[in-house]
Amino acid sequence: MRIAICGTDDKAFKIKSILDRLAYHNIVVGMFIGPDAVGLCHDNIPIIPENELLNRDYSKEIDGFIISPEHYGLTRLSIYKKLKASVYANKKIYLPDFETLYNEGNVKDLSIEKILVPYEDSSQLFYLEVHAADHCNLNCKGCMHFSSLVKEKVFPDFNRLSEDVHQLRKFIKHIDIIRILGGEPLLNPELDRYITLLREAYPYANINIVTNGLLVANMSQSLCETIRNNEVHVHVSLYPPVKNKKEKIEAFLKDNGITFQISDCINTFTSTYQSKPFVDKTYAKEHCEIFCNNLRDGKISCCPQVIYTHYYNECFGTTYPVEDGMIDIYKIGSARELHQSLDKPVSLCSYCDRSTCFDWSITKRLNAEWLSKEECL
Repeated sequence: MRIAICGTDDKAFKIKSILDRLAYHNIVVGMFIGPDAVGLCHDNIPIIPENELLNRDYSKEIDGFIISPEHYGLTRLSIYKKLKASVYANKKIYLPDFETLYNEGNVKDLSIEKILVPYEDSSQLFYLEVHAADHCNLNCKGCMHFSSLVKEKVFPDFNRLSEDVHQLRKFIKHIDIIRILGGEPLLNPELDRYITLLREAYPYANINIVTNGLLVANMSQSLCETIRNNEVHVHVSLYPPVKNKKEKIEAFLKDNGITFQISDCINTFTSTYQSKPFVDKTYAKEHCEIFCNNLRDGKISCCPQVIYTHYYNECFGTTYPVEDGMIDIYKIGSARELHQSLDKPVSLCSYCDRSTCFDWSITKRLNAEWLSKEECL
């Protein structure tokens, strides 16, 4: 069987070396799928640009694909969908066993069935969001999590979250990316407990705290220590009011040995909804590039808006449908069942409209701030 490895990072090359050690299974790496680069190769194996793979038929040369963790989170799901929508729709798509890749243990006794896990049967989830606070100290117009409509302090129940994470762990053994956000997560005085819980449950996850940065320089030394010890990355979404604090934020994080990323200044947001359903929800789901699975109060959803639209409905008296997007993790029996449920379009998809861009500003708590331009005419 000739395999193409989607990825060109160290993990992709490690997958190749593991397959080489299991060569008696007649597995051959035929190509790597990488960025848009021509004429490159690794270990005499060609690296084919992704766009070339999708625009040209290599199906006679490749029997299946294995997606490396380089294509983590949203990108890994994206390439799976692209392959399934292409001439390779009938080809097998695999994920590597995550314990093999993240541990340097002896792999000689592993079967090829453990190394090449069919995508649909994998116990991995690519992406998960967890709120540490629903409210925010910045209150952006058109916030997609509706945090600017939360008028009081709202922190998720930590004990409930702990139960939910351990329930999820029964059938999801690894998550590529976990983002702790909100709202503004640094408003939560127990943020260190969230970090410890998630790291213990998912030791190989890429855990990020997503913050607007206003409170970064006020983080306690104990919180900084928890972030460092658990190898958590801080992502600062930089909005106009925080732009002049960038150097101070950067200096604080460096001084405390915390890995971080500060985005370019975010000057625009996009609309969220139309007031009436106008797009076939199947179409909207198939073309959605958010894939932001969100866990809250025993439920998981493929989109945070399903979980938090109730704030919009309560504030403006609307009735956007959300119930069919709430997946009860205590009624899910397997990873395959969860993946199938998350991949289904939901009623709220019919209202999704990201067609209108507008300048960033503080909210005035008007329902029109979330609606497309056509709705506002």
